[in-house]
Amino acid sequence: MSKEPPDLLPQHGPPDKFLDHTLDVVAVYSRDLRYTFINRRGASLLGRPRQEIIGRTNRELMGDRAEEIEPHLRRVLQGWDKVVAIHELQGPLGPVTLETRLSPVQDSAGEVLGIVGVSRDVTRDAARTKRLETLAGRLLKKVRSMEKDLANERESRRKLAEALESENGLLEKEAPRAQEIDDEAAEEETQRERRMESVSTLAGGMAHQFNNALSAVTGNLDLMNLDLLNVDPPVRKTLSRYTERIKDSVDRMGRLTRQLLAYARGGRYSPALVPFSTYVRYNLSLLGHTIPSSITLDTEFSSEDRKVEIDTNQLQMVLSSVLLNAVESIEGKGAIRVSTGTEDFRQKDPHRPRGLRPGSYVYLMVEDTGEGMDEATRARIFEPFFSTKFQGRGLGMAAVYGVVRNHGGWVSVDSTKGAGTRVKIWLPAQDVTPETVPLPHPAHAAEGSILVIEDEVPVMDVFRTALERMGYSVLEAPTGRKALEIASDPAEMIKMAVLDILLPDMDGRALYPSLVSARPGLKVIVSSGYAVEGPAQEILDAGAQAFLPKPFSLVELREALRKVLGEAPPLLGENPGPGNTS
Repeated sequence: MSKEPPDLLPQHGPPDKFLDHTLDVVAVYSRDLRYTFINRRGASLLGRPRQEIIGRTNRELMGDRAEEIEPHLRRVLQGWDKVVAIHELQGPLGPVTLETRLSPVQDSAGEVLGIVGVSRDVTRDAARTKRLETLAGRLLKKVRSMEKDLANERESRRKLAEALESENGLLEKEAPRAQEIDDEAAEEETQRERRMESVSTLAGGMAHQFNNALSAVTGNLDLMNLDLLNVDPPVRKTLSRYTERIKDSVDRMGRLTRQLLAYARGGRYSPALVPFSTYVRYNLSLLGHTIPSSITLDTEFSSEDRKVEIDTNQLQMVLSSVLLNAVESIEGKGAIRVSTGTEDFRQKDPHRPRGLRPGSYVYLMVEDTGEGMDEATRARIFEPFFSTKFQGRGLGMAAVYGVVRNHGGWVSVDSTKGAGTRVKIWLPAQDVTPETVPLPHPAHAAEGSILVIEDEVPVMDVFRTALERMGYSVLEAPTGRKALEIASDPAEMIKMAVLDILLPDMDGRALYPSLVSARPGLKVIVSSGYAVEGPAQEILDAGAQAFLPKPFSLVELREALRKVLGEAPPLLGENPGPGNTS
């Protein structure tokens, strides 16, 4: 006989309306591990009506397979504050992998009354993680191969130098040989550039895969937070703790993918003209808290505040990474000097860095009194995940190299062991004022549908839910062929399309001309896990109106709609303020 479960939920009853629409399993257990509540998703996975589940234990419902979850439930009863378990459940459609988070329900005296469990289906994530781990393994193998090749080349160079020193040839014979050696500090650099290009291509592909996955997570989190506005405060407070922790993890992954794209030289999303010295001075003041009091910071900013066209977020990352490198090189007391200036290089200027074209440039120079680097370390400073402090920590200086080169600039590092380091970055100076682009005429959500061309099911779900909450109707096309079929149907009132670049049957660049041919005047937002450079920019140059990078928040999606269609309506469930009116 099943026992009558105690009431572990608020007196006004469970928030069924919200919890029955979440994709996660939400369950509440009594102290004797009997269900007192389970949402629709949980009942579906157990393959039973809710009334057959309430009052029963997992053992009564699934027999010996309950051992995969019940030991974790007992840990909570024994005093554990939270328990996270990965386990498998035999659902109606086959095995499902779940990540379950268990927390105690306590009274005012701290006594455990029961348990709340939230389970997420990670079956697809587990498969995706395995693929990403395979890609990461390939990247690591490529990097190690590159390190080995560089080491072999350095050893060959050393032997060659020793052989030259031992020769007693005439001075006039040594000069041509010295030139040969220089042609060889240049061939080595060229070979390294080619290897870094190969690795950066792989890094860009990995960032694209991560960004597609993060788009689904970010979008669903935003939608969940909107739904939480309509939930009772005690339940909202409990669930918000989980969403905030997930959001923190997503933000960290987002920063990593931005660094990967920067290393892959594809990181300019929103270039803008800014006065360079003013920008560096302002951001340096924001980063001042990262410099210990034992280190003196000196600055000298150029009075000639030339403008540069940059992605401001990317340049902030560059300044932060170079400054962090300088701080970590100093043990105890020391000094860092940051300066800006301008330089003009002619075609045959002997002082022009070989990576720069003739022209006008601004520069940022960061000098430190740290321990400096030997030649072997300096040669590897731009390699991904290389660090003399914490091996494998990140992509700091590798991302700096990618960002600067992507902006048409150059970066040099001069350092001597025991005598500090100087990093100098050049960027092209600009004297052009950007054109003012008029805002589009405001549109109304009820007029026509939005065609979403996207093959990733979780990302399509986010697009559909968000757009429908804004009042739009959505047409779904997982392939280019389906998109053309819909666009060619005169009965469909299509006001705009969202176009993913990588589709199963064709490239977005090939699809775009056919799409606008079938539907003349169609407005298009290009969306991709890659940066705007490359295929996305080609589609924008061909006539598309906006770019939406993945992962994106619902605010960023709405801003893209505002740019293309005019003012977008607020999300249903959002409290419209003065800035959220239609």
